Amino acid sequence: MPAPYPKWFEPVVVKAVGTQGYRQMCKQKAVNFAILALSWLHLNRTNAAPSELSLQTKLSRKQWAVVHRIEKLLDEIAVTDAVGPDQMGRTAAKVESLDSLLETLRGVALSMLPESYKRHPHEPGFLKVGVSTDAGKVVGHLKTSNPIVAKEVETHRLSVPMEPPEFRPGDLLPPHHLAVFEDPLKFASDPLTVSTPPPKVHLHASRQQAFDLLRFLDERQRLSLAPKTEVRSKHLCGVFALIKDQNKDRMILDARPPNLLEEALTDWTRTLGSVTALTQLELRPGHQLWLSGTDLCDYYYCYRVSKRRARRNALAFPLTPQQAFFLQCFDESMKKHEVLYPCLATLAMGDNQAVELGQCAHLQLGLTSTAFATTELLTVHGRAPRGDVACGVVIDDVLIAEQVLPASAPAYSDGEARLDRLCEEYLQRGLKPHPKKTFRRADRAECWGALIDGKTGLVRASPKRLAPLMWITSRVALLGFATVGLLQVLAGSWISVLQVRRRMLCLLEHIYFAQQGRDQDAIIALSPCAISELRCLVSLSPLAVTDLSACSHRELFMSDASEEFTASVKSELTWSFAKELQRHCLARGTWGKLLTPWQQWLKSHDQLEISEELPAGVPLVSHPLWLELAEALPFKLHHKRHCKTRKHINLLELQSILELEERLALRHRDCRYVLAADSQVALTVIVKGRSSSPSLNTLLRKSLPNILGNGIYGNYGFIPSLANVADDPTRGQPIRQPLRETIFDLELLAALPPGQFLRPGGTRAQTPFEPSRRGFLDLYSGAAGVAKSLSKLFDTWVLTFDFCHGEGQNLLDPAVQTAILQLIDAGAFWGLGAAPECCSFSRAVNPAVRSRECPAGLPNLTENMAKKVYPRKLCLEVAKALGRAAGLKPSKAENKWHRAKCFPLPFIGLAGSPTVWDPLL
Repeated sequence: MPAPYPKWFEPVVVKAVGTQGYRQMCKQKAVNFAILALSWLHLNRTNAAPSELSLQTKLSRKQWAVVHRIEKLLDEIAVTDAVGPDQMGRTAAKVESLDSLLETLRGVALSMLPESYKRHPHEPGFLKVGVSTDAGKVVGHLKTSNPIVAKEVETHRLSVPMEPPEFRPGDLLPPHHLAVFEDPLKFASDPLTVSTPPPKVHLHASRQQAFDLLRFLDERQRLSLAPKTEVRSKHLCGVFALIKDQNKDRMILDARPPNLLEEALTDWTRTLGSVTALTQLELRPGHQLWLSGTDLCDYYYCYRVSKRRARRNALAFPLTPQQAFFLQCFDESMKKHEVLYPCLATLAMGDNQAVELGQCAHLQLGLTSTAFATTELLTVHGRAPRGDVACGVVIDDVLIAEQVLPASAPAYSDGEARLDRLCEEYLQRGLKPHPKKTFRRADRAECWGALIDGKTGLVRASPKRLAPLMWITSRVALLGFATVGLLQVLAGSWISVLQVRRRMLCLLEHIYFAQQGRDQDAIIALSPCAISELRCLVSLSPLAVTDLSACSHRELFMSDASEEFTASVKSELTWSFAKELQRHCLARGTWGKLLTPWQQWLKSHDQLEISEELPAGVPLVSHPLWLELAEALPFKLHHKRHCKTRKHINLLELQSILELEERLALRHRDCRYVLAADSQVALTVIVKGRSSSPSLNTLLRKSLPNILGNGIYGNYGFIPSLANVADDPTRGQPIRQPLRETIFDLELLAALPPGQFLRPGGTRAQTPFEPSRRGFLDLYSGAAGVAKSLSKLFDTWVLTFDFCHGEGQNLLDPAVQTAILQLIDAGAFWGLGAAPECCSFSRAVNPAVRSRECPAGLPNLTENMAKKVYPRKLCLEVAKALGRAAGLKPSKAENKWHRAKCFPLPFIGLAGSPTVWDPLL
């Protein structure tokens, strides 16, 4: 696609813009840059642009639609003001350190260049220096190759409550966790049996600052003293500080030595909240996401710990009794000891059990206060909740997201009520929510490093994090040199940013090549490919966005490839089932690479073992649901393409998926689709977002314009080759027919009272009923005479609705209508019937109240007759609406009813063409 705003390539226009329109010019230039970068990737990073990218080329309507979508994603960055230290917060120190490192690196790089190349880095021509290899070339070493963010401890910058710690998590922790919390020394290894020498640690402070720190902690009752006999003198802790913001630091316990002796608990860290899980939420049309949340003040410092846990945190700063005499925690009995060790008497940031214990306690607080349930959690390895409320906890942060329809939302939302209950629980337990970080019913919030816009449904990395990263990366690309340590920092930062759009991780390739097999202090002259990669990251990173309003596509796809063909098949699904199916897709990618020639031959002949397809030897797990769908759903051909040249089978399998996405984008935009395939290599690569294989990574990069420009989101599942329906067209075979009846979502039926069901044979269900196949729906059932006849005649179950059996069956209730429509949409019924009240449907009434043209009632009826007709009119309209929702036209009335001069609503068939079933015939 050519640049949509070619005028900005003309110098005269740029000079004439002046101060007015500057922001628009910058935004349109950014759009140009993003479009051209995507085109370059799609053309496999060609050296020469084709004529179609000429500045004179006009864009089509579809291309302009892509441009507008990209502009929508760029809006947030375009309106972001200057990001300074106040906005960056704890990131500011890291950015400052990287900036200092770049200045040092530039000076070293300039000293190694010939005189003719010693230009200012903003001058053109500087980047022409270097080598052409993908990995770049080592040209020297730099001692300060990594950014230094640790600093000395200054007590006036620390935030520790003056009140003594009061939070006791004993009743919130499982037995083993509680035992570890109370006595970590009991579960630690004997220092004499550990062969690994402990790292050297110390207090990052001057001697005076160290004493100030001890006094500071002692005044706040978070310090104790221990003799040498009660501590492990070779496994003591150090202390350093990290900048939190311009005014405050965060104290970190350097607990690496004691951590060596302990096995970290990981049960509850799996429940950490995740932005990736949040991006799986789907906003329904017209709905918004309202956000409520808070942050606990000094969470770890509020823990009241045991004497044994404090001993575990002994500091590498021995004191004599005379030196410790000024501390409040010193008592007369300690004078007899030669050496005393100060111990941090609280849960410490740096303790390898702190995250586990803190996460467990906070999560249990939420469950105890009924702020959320386990089924509503957003977790790092889990799927998004099914309901309208999603909650997550990340140690001291909590987020409650609720999906609401603004027009009908209550003044006091459910999310607000939940947060208030949680805050009340905090206060009762000795914890304090941070007033400045508490938000309620917000349609826009920053949490967990992401910016969530509840109105538009867009989720992206926080611009306060992204803007500094773009700036640092562009400077590295401009300089053309970097240390291995600097590249590692950049790679980790970009992975964090791109997590919200994992398919963009394929942009990271040469940044890894330059690091392989090299020391951290090595200075690399970046290759042209690496420099281009960094520029692409800067230009495309604003597009790393997930749109929660993208809707589930109502089709299931399967894809496959052979040496001759790539192909895919599709089958129709209901919206609710397509959405549910996404919960059973692969959530995490793994390492994948191309098969060897021998493995490739075995796979093409269906002889390769599943366990041998992935390098780790651990195959993907196929959910039984995929096998059921493959055997029960009717599939038809979606696409088939002949392979003109011979390629590796893994490349063809991945190419088949990407071809499917291209065809899907021709018909749909902003959608989430579901696909099953039998290629473990292709699936692991596309789920992970990148591959260590350059060939596979190239295919992923070429697909970025399609998925970013059209808003395509994929969900993938693994299915064995023999069950893959798409295998048929790749081998020239007709598509197989379903082996059994289509299944449907039973969870919707499980929510209904058992008494509404007639079991096969015509008896009412007395206990929860779980049907195994489709049944019938009978509206306005009354005495259920027709329903019983159906149940006996066809040996099937029938679901009945009638107001006389309870208010929960009132068909005029919108909630009841919605539940029925969901069941119809899920394909739960073979057919439905209705018998609305019909005492005034007869044409024999004189004067007439209905006609063929006005079956719902003639105009100008008398007041008494209108009272009789109106309720029946509503019943008729409800029955007709449900029939229309099923996608069917009303059937014709039987002749017998015509002779009776009546207009009853006949039974409407849901399977095939409309039919009439008359029990009187």
